[in-house]
Amino acid sequence: MKACGEDEQKAGQKKPAANSLASLDEASASPLSGIRKIATGVIFDEAGYGWRPGISYAIDQAGNAWRWGVQAGQWLDFPQKLAGIENVKEVTWGYALTNAGEVWRLGEQAQPEKIAGLDHIRSIRELIGNEEILALLKDDGTVWTLKQGERQPRRLGSFAKVSALYGSAFSLFLQEESGKLFYLDGKRQELKAELTHVVDVPGAVKQIALDYSDRAMIQTANDEVYLFNAKEKTWTRAPREAEEAVKMAVGGDGLYLFSKKDGTLWGWGHNTLGMLGEQYPDRVELPVRIADLTDIVDVQAGTDHILALQKSGHVFSWGSNMTGQLGRMPRLFTEWTEIGELKDVRQIATGLGQPYFVRKDGTVWGIDEQRQPYQVAGPKNVQTIDSVLNAAVTLDTAGHVQLWTDQFGTCQTLALPGTVKDVVAGEERLLLRLADDGLFAVELRHELVEKNGVYVPANITVGEMEAAQIDPAVAARIAKLYANAYLFFATTKEGEVLYAEQTARQPSFQSVPGVKGVRELAPQYFVRYTADPLSVWALSDAGAVRELQFQLDRHKDEWNIAQVSVAGEAEEGIAFASGRLRITKDGQLYEKDWSPLVKKQIPRPVRLVASTYDYAIEGPGSHYHVIVTEDDKVVVLGYNPFEKSSLQPQLVQTKAKP
Repeated sequence: MKACGEDEQKAGQKKPAANSLASLDEASASPLSGIRKIATGVIFDEAGYGWRPGISYAIDQAGNAWRWGVQAGQWLDFPQKLAGIENVKEVTWGYALTNAGEVWRLGEQAQPEKIAGLDHIRSIRELIGNEEILALLKDDGTVWTLKQGERQPRRLGSFAKVSALYGSAFSLFLQEESGKLFYLDGKRQELKAELTHVVDVPGAVKQIALDYSDRAMIQTANDEVYLFNAKEKTWTRAPREAEEAVKMAVGGDGLYLFSKKDGTLWGWGHNTLGMLGEQYPDRVELPVRIADLTDIVDVQAGTDHILALQKSGHVFSWGSNMTGQLGRMPRLFTEWTEIGELKDVRQIATGLGQPYFVRKDGTVWGIDEQRQPYQVAGPKNVQTIDSVLNAAVTLDTAGHVQLWTDQFGTCQTLALPGTVKDVVAGEERLLLRLADDGLFAVELRHELVEKNGVYVPANITVGEMEAAQIDPAVAARIAKLYANAYLFFATTKEGEVLYAEQTARQPSFQSVPGVKGVRELAPQYFVRYTADPLSVWALSDAGAVRELQFQLDRHKDEWNIAQVSVAGEAEEGIAFASGRLRITKDGQLYEKDWSPLVKKQIPRPVRLVASTYDYAIEGPGSHYHVIVTEDDKVVVLGYNPFEKSSLQPQLVQTKAKP
């Protein structure tokens, strides 16, 4: 590859929008207010696989408890007040404690229920790692545990002067009135008092904060701060800047946070998801100020998100929003949702996490967190855009193919043997169609590097370039190219469907037997790492959609197509097919096998549709669709691409926006 021109080298900068794209109506949303206490729930998932759930809590001045995020299978995108309980002091995953010292069980659907016999309780913590245990600190300083399914609590050891109770997903930390700190490790064995470890930090303990995995941040009476390693049961001195801590929190992967007396918020350690700031590296050795937050009186951290309470009683959030734990925007758009207007759109690209648009003048546009459009500096005279290895691939009007990495911050032009007139991107290869109709597969080599706790492709270089095996007469009749993670596809002018295995050294195109009259393909939907058939939908000129199934034959990391078949009955009267999304000729919209999107009449005629699916055999998955109407409205359906995560602290809202 070679560097792009000077203009492209200045890429990545956002050019102001010529016309503002109207954001979602904010009239029905208002900031959560009057809050005096915040908390985050402990969620542990040993498998992980990119699963970043969270739950958040707040208690207002009137003693009402609010909850949002994932809770007992229910995902709340915005704070919801807990009904049937008042004067709340603390709230956890499944329980609430009142100022009167009563403990209430929070049912999934039923009203909260007071637990008989649990009175004079000062504090509660819920452990949900190996088994669900409710830990209770009584007014007399004793500690008790109530296991799920048991009716009566049991006293834990002979502790009698405990002043504070802290819990992770597995374990407990008990702070005595004298400032002595005990650690009860429940990660590898049953929680037993006889296995208690004394955390011998110098001086009396004033407060601690910990994450789900027992990683702790301990402040002593003389304001010194220590970091506790639960595995080794050792401590080290934290940076001296942390001695100014008023409130503390510990996030996943070793992210340490604290607020100061002046109301500023600081942090250091592992820059998980970039929550300390995208400008910082994966590991930040000394505390740095987080954003421009002021008047912060408390901070709490989930595994992958942060809450900060302002003196005004407002709550800020940032980090992962996978289960709605930020409480700002819908996690799902289950109905036709217009987010604004953008004129002269020629193509929509959805494979880069957020949508991008190619306009008729060849410029590329994106939409920011505030759902405002901006022109991407760098790309120009663009015909088409695609994505590979988290990078954008553009084809310009001169037939040059350019690879844009670092969010359009870096550009390189592929050195190719001729002018390109079409390009599509697969998993790690590009399929090029040259001016003479020759088809070539280009390998892209890369490394996986860690960035803010996520492994991403980097250092992309061009590898081998191989000519695809196809009859030249057939290649000359190709109308359009397609790709997904496994296959390259082509449709001919006569409506035939061709496919080639993407990982083959020289991809060989074959015809899907018995399929003709195809106008468009919808190859976006598939589930990675399974032996399930790969579904591709073919839309005919007559508006019939047939499902083409490609059976994968897997052997470790190698695979090939063992069988191709046409499945089921045809869907009739379809105008647009994008993945599993359907828009009928009479204006009905729905998505096959996805119940949240109910079939409804669309309010405006549609001009363009694009979709992206990201599903795997294990771990989370998501998909979303972007539609441009004939009168230039931009519509989003599915998982909200603008709020999967957010690194900009913003106010938690109390009501969903339409």
